[in-house]
This record gives sequence, C-alpha cells and structure tokens, in this order.
Amino acid sequence: MGVAEGTWRCSDAGAVIAERLRLGGGKPVHTVRADVGILQQRLIAEASAAIARGQVGAALIIGGESRARDRAIVKAGGEATQTPGPDGAEPDEVIHPAGELMSEVELERDLATPATQYAIVEDALAQADGIDRAALRRRLGELWFGFAAVAADNPTAWDRSAPSGRTIVATEGGNRMVADPYTRSLCSQWNVDAASALVLTSVEVADRLGVPPGQRIAVEATVESNLILPLPQRAELQRWPAFEVVAGALATHCGVPVDGGLGAEVVDLYACFPSAVQVQARALGLPLDAARLTVTGGMTFAGGPLNNAALASTVAVVERLRHLATAGGSARGLVTAISGMLTKPGAMMLSSSTSPTRFAALDVTDEATDRSPALPVDPDLAGEAVIVGATVIPTFEGIRRAVAVVGSTASGGVRRRSVVTSDRDVVASSIAELGGAGRVVTLDGMGGFNLS
Repeated sequence: MGVAEGTWRCSDAGAVIAERLRLGGGKPVHTVRADVGILQQRLIAEASAAIARGQVGAALIIGGESRARDRAIVKAGGEATQTPGPDGAEPDEVIHPAGELMSEVELERDLATPATQYAIVEDALAQADGIDRAALRRRLGELWFGFAAVAADNPTAWDRSAPSGRTIVATEGGNRMVADPYTRSLCSQWNVDAASALVLTSVEVADRLGVPPGQRIAVEATVESNLILPLPQRAELQRWPAFEVVAGALATHCGVPVDGGLGAEVVDLYACFPSAVQVQARALGLPLDAARLTVTGGMTFAGGPLNNAALASTVAVVERLRHLATAGGSARGLVTAISGMLTKPGAMMLSSSTSPTRFAALDVTDEATDRSPALPVDPDLAGEAVIVGATVIPTFEGIRRAVAVVGSTASGGVRRRSVVTSDRDVVASSIAELGGAGRVVTLDGMGGFNLS
C-alpha cells in the first residue's frame, strides 16, 4: 500500500485505508509513504519493482486531497476535521527526499512560490524565441485554451467550463495576476477535492483473478532523476537537461525515438504551469497542441492536488489505453511527473501490448548531474548584470515587486548568478510590459536592482 503525502496529517493513511477496505486477508498490509519532495511516480516504480522481483503479488497506490471541502467548512464558520490514524502508528516504510528542494537565496528573495519560478522560466522562453509580451500572452491563451477544452471532455476534471484564451490571460472577473504573465487561470489549482487509486499486480495474480488481457496495462519502465539544482544555478532556464536525460533513457529502454513523444499514442505531461509544459514538449519534439500533450486537461482545469496530480494522469492514460485496446490493437502511453520547480523529473511508459517491454525502474541522477552545469550564486553580486528571467508579483503591501534571476561574468571569465528584487514601480511596469530576459541591469550588492 503506497500513499503520497498530502496537505493533510494522518499517522498512517495506508493502514487506515487497508482497514476500511479489509485488505490483507487478516494479515498485516505493508504500508509506504512518499514524503513531499518525492515524485509520485516513485510509488509506482517501487511497487512495480517489488512485483517484478516476486516480493509481492499486488500493490495499491493512492492519493487524495479535500482542500475544497476544508475551505468551504472554514468559510462557513466550521472546523475541518481530519482522520488522525491509529495511535502512534507510522508507515512500515517512509521515502524521504535526499535534500531540500529550494536554496536559501530563493526562500529569502521571493522565489518560494511556484508561480513565480515558472513565470521566470516563461520569460526566458519568450526571450529565447524572440517574441514580445503581446505574442507571449497570445501563446499562453491558445495553449491553455486547448487544455481547458480537453478538461471539458474529462468527466473527473475540477473545472469543465472551457474558458476562452482571452479570458484565461485577461485580468478581469477575479482572474488576478499571480506572477506576470501568469493569471490565476494559468496556474495550478490545488484547492480541489480529488483522489486516485491504481492497482498493480503480477501477471500470475491477474490470471488468477480473471482479468481480461484487453484490460491489462503494463508498466514498461519508470525513469527518474533526483538531482536538485535550484533555479538560479541553472545555465539555461528555458531548458531542462535532467528531463532530457530521463527522456533519452526511456527511449533507449523501450526502443523508440525521443522526437515525437517517445512513440506514445497517448501523452499526459505534468502540466502545473505553461512553461513546464513547453519545456517538456520541446525536449520530446512535440507540438504545442493540447490534444497531443494531455488527456486530463492539466492541473489548472483537471485539478492539481498536492499529492495526486501524477497519479490522476496515470489513471486517465490507463483508461485511454484500455479504450484503444478494446477498439483493437495496442498502444503506448507516456506520463511525466515533476517534483519541485522543474527540479526532479520523472517519466513512465505504459503499454496495452500483450508482449510489452520487460519492466525496468531506472534512476539517471548521475547522468543528469553530469549534463546539468551548476553556476555559482552570489547573493551580494554588484554592478552590471543581465536578466536571465524575470517576473512581477503583487505583494501583501499592495505594491508590485519585480523578481529576477540575473547573470554576470567575473573578470576571470566565471559566470555568476544572483536573485534580485525591485519595488520601484517604473521597474515593475517596464518588465510587465516588455519582459525582463536579456535586459541589462545594475545591482546594488544588497539584493536590489535597477534597469540600466
């Protein structure tokens, strides 16, 4: 029994569910919790590997959140309750992250919010493509309009209203700006009630239970990198070498090309923010066409619960593959996962083939580390620098703050990075209107900057 940690607190959620479902036939059920910072895909990888080794015959992977319910109860003046779990109980196994997902300078200088980091990546993408802010907003509106349309046909999606592209990018009707150019309708929505469950079994157990071949979906491979490289240290914000390594390893194992989406007929990319989708799609050689990138509608519209989004994507891809199998023939499904801010990537290949590729769980952290140059970060960097990516965020004080990752080259030729902010309205207005990446700025050596 594998459970992804959520915003709730329960001593051993797996044990609670096992008891309520009367699992184990009177024997103890081995429970596993993956803490926040561990890819949700990891639970599937661990269970699949245990089944392949013959250690277990079946496993249940679950995730669920009830933040919408909790918020509604609190808004009505009540107190949201939680299931505490058995007294003093702990899971039999806990998977902890190897390190912190975020550096100190990110926490101190307004980079702790996911929307802020992904908006900065968006700025870097726009500069790399040579498009202005108006063209960027059109691109975002068209991309997320497509995701909204997919969600409208997804019966389990949280928001099936299918807003227009213009509505998605416009700051009207409560659609506030979160981190320019990201409005609320361009951000992951985690205040949802959602849950998913996956049952994995050996072939022998499936045979014994009489599961029809057409209903069986094989896990061919899971690949992940656990390299933690904070945003300011990355040589290129618009690329993700670790994800490229993951995709390459999956391609090699399954005998398919990376370009065109690893040969998968069904794809669901981890879609927390548009820049995450674009970075992954480019690495996989996929067009920015929602119909090729998602079957759920993404985390804005299908919902992005903290511990459940990748599991929900897996369920949706499995269902689509079963439908294709029923129609005749076999197909592959690709599901990707992200932990942190484009920090830890994962990808998984599923297949409805009756003779799938032999399963493997691959960890490519070492190769990802070799392929991901890390630049030194100097919080006290002063003098002239160039913006690598920037955004503008609203503050609790009612002002707009520009937040930028900047780069400078020292006299010895060493590239250095820093994270800087500015509360000057002229700076925030200029970056919101024209973008930030590529512009020259002057740093004061204390974490502030001004446009040169």
